Amino acid sequence: MPNQEQAEYAFQWALENIVDARNDQVLILHVRSRLPGLAGLALSRRGSEGPAATAAADASHKLLARLAAALEPAERVNVVAESLAASDPRDAIIHRLQRASETVSTVLVVGSRGLGSVARSLMGSTSDYLVRNSSVPVIVVRQQE
Repeated sequence: MPNQEQAEYAFQWALENIVDARNDQVLILHVRSRLPGLAGLALSRRGSEGPAATAAADASHKLLARLAAALEPAERVNVVAESLAASDPRDAIIHRLQRASETVSTVLVVGSRGLGSVARSLMGSTSDYLVRNSSVPVIVVRQQE
C-alpha cells in the first residue's frame, strides 16, 4: 500500500535523523479511514467488526509491529503504538497529538504521497492539514523517486 510505504519511510527517516530512542518516547500512530456512510456496513448486529474492518485493523496492527521492530530491543521500552479508525483521520491525529503534548514535548513526522496541486486541491492533503492545524511542529518527509 502506498500510504504504508510513506509511513514506513517517514518513520525510518525520523529514527535516523531526530529520534534518540534511549531518551525519547516514540508514539507510532496509524489512523485508518472509516467512511461515515459505510461505518454501519462494517458492523454486525452484535457490534463486532465486519470482515473489511477486521482486515483493515489487522493490516494496521502489522504495520505498527513492523515499525516498532525497527528499534533495537533495548530501545523498545519507549515505544507506544496505537491504531485507530476514524471518520476523519486528520482530526484524529490532531486530537491524539493534543493529548500527547499535554505531558511531553512532541514533534510530528508524517509521510507525503507527493500529490500534485490539482489532486491536493480536490482530495485534500493530510500533511497540509496537519501543518496548518497541529499544535506541535510538523516535519513532512517525502521519499525521493
